[in-house]
Amino acid sequence: MNTETALRNIGFEENETRVYLYLLRRGLASQQTISDETGVLRQTVYEVVKKMEAKGHISISLIGKHKEYSAVDPHILLNQIKEKERDFEQVLPDLKKMKKEAVGEV
Repeated sequence: MNTETALRNIGFEENETRVYLYLLRRGLASQQTISDETGVLRQTVYEVVKKMEAKGHISISLIGKHKEYSAVDPHILLNQIKEKERDFEQVLPDLKKMKKEAVGEV
């Protein structure tokens, strides 16, 4: 499996994948630089970095008056996945119960 596929499998959209991998390789970059280097339209980069920052996939630094973006460490992504799995495991018994009730197996 390649890196892009792995990121897509954990929920990254195509442009999120491109931006995240670019920032991992680059370090800090502005929206304009991200757009220029990835080929993703600047307005799309604006929307993508906003969404990715909310998900905790990138961080923002103020350099003077300008925002610079960087990718979070991949281990943070793994921890986010594990946390989601733990959260799901907590509700799994309730979901199984709902399924049994729906098919009359109570």
